[in-house]
Amino acid sequence: MYKINELPGYIELGNLNEKGVCEIAVDVSAWAALYPTGTFSITYMRPGETDVYPVAAGDIVVADGILTWTVSDTVTATAGSGSMVIQCAVGDTIVKKSPLIQTVIGAGHAASGDPPEPLADYIAKWSAADATVTESVPGTAPTAEVTQDEAGTHFAFDLPTDLAADATATALDTGEPATAAVTQDGTGAHFAFGLPRGIQGIQGIQGIQGIIGNVMYATFDIDTTTGDLVMTTPAEYTGPTFILNETTGDLEVVVNA
Repeated sequence: MYKINELPGYIELGNLNEKGVCEIAVDVSAWAALYPTGTFSITYMRPGETDVYPVAAGDIVVADGILTWTVSDTVTATAGSGSMVIQCAVGDTIVKKSPLIQTVIGAGHAASGDPPEPLADYIAKWSAADATVTESVPGTAPTAEVTQDEAGTHFAFDLPTDLAADATATALDTGEPATAAVTQDGTGAHFAFGLPRGIQGIQGIQGIQGIIGNVMYATFDIDTTTGDLVMTTPAEYTGPTFILNETTGDLEVVVNA
């Protein structure tokens, strides 16, 4: 509580757009003793403005020599530094005024629109995946690249026609970006994929299941007669598989759910 003749240089009025959260209590008994019929009011200036406004009469209560001001969201509509003055009037005559007091309203976020659906955003980002394979001349080093956008995760491979290939996949923690890497040695090219695990659904909605299974190994070979890329897997294989989209000609990766 403040005393009317010992007011501080500044008073904090709460945070941006708060309503009825902050109450300012001032002991005005010294002025009330001098002017028993006096009425109290407050004027204020909002941050960044030059107009002076009166505090609504209903927001000020004076009882037993204590003035209580419940700060409204009209006052806190702008964050920053403003000012206020407390005054006492007898009839239409102002008989006492406090010094100009700086006011401070803390910054915050103004509400704007509806929040995005986090689960839907996650699904849109991680659930779709596709892959394309291009062939290069013998002796060229194989490459693997992964990109990600609103449509999902996209793997791109370039493989020499004379090179045997195999691939492994590793489950990553939820939220980690997908990865793709390629190495080459005397046995051929070795592609390694990293795909993020799914998330637990919200309020009964099942989340996206990540890669599961205990066999994550597949081999790739080029059929020199047809030029096809052939994928060979064990019977227990539960990792990603590839399907040729006959409409687009793209090689698409399918992640088992």
